[in-house]
Amino acid sequence: MILVTGSTGNYGGALVEELVSLGAPVRAMVRTPEKAGSVEREGVGTSWPTSQRRRR
Repeated sequence: MILVTGSTGNYGGALVEELVSLGAPVRAMVRTPEKAGSVEREGVGTSWPTSQRRRR
């Protein structure tokens, strides 16, 4: 299993796409669940840090 951080960004997103195309098992870490949709469409599981604090 490969964990990709920054998976909704330019480089991370491209990396996720490439790994999926190679058949690698991928999991994406995103800051918020709302941003997970872009990588979930690729069939990649997502997770986000539960300790992430919201900035005020």
